[in-house]
Amino acid sequence: ARLLAESAWFSDARTPCALTYPSIASLLTSRHPVSHGVRTIYPDLGVRALPMPKLPEVLSRRGWRTSAVSGYCCTVFRELACGFDETRTPRSEAALVLGAAALRGHPWLPIWLDRPWSRALWPWMRTAVEGSDPQSVALEAGRAWRSASGPFFVTVFFDNAHLPYVPVWPE
Repeated sequence: ARLLAESAWFSDARTPCALTYPSIASLLTSRHPVSHGVRTIYPDLGVRALPMPKLPEVLSRRGWRTSAVSGYCCTVFRELACGFDETRTPRSEAALVLGAAALRGHPWLPIWLDRPWSRALWPWMRTAVEGSDPQSVALEAGRAWRSASGPFFVTVFFDNAHLPYVPVWPE
């Protein structure tokens, strides 16, 4: 409630492109994909540099702590030069693929790993497709916020629009 009271939020926002990479680049640069150059889901390394100002960089230079938090599907925060001070996101697409393959080999594993005690033991489950849980992402965003002192900017990416792959317990 305190975070909401102190935050700016938007109830109706649109994207210029229905792909994660161009959308995030547009969100952080206030530019259209034609201008910032990120037009595909996996852009070339040269395009990922985003040489124009980005909101997290601008805020960071002015003393704000900036953070990006996401579940399994937003490695974009690490792979684009977004300018965040910290990213609490999956490490790479390759890790996601390997984790998914391991979990598919044990079909009952996601059911047991989705308990709060098991998430404490295996925190990587937050970034596994089969372990996607919006509450875990929200709790991680809360931890990022509480660890900051002074002004704070966080971008939180909930991956549940991509679901259901496996429902969250107890559903």
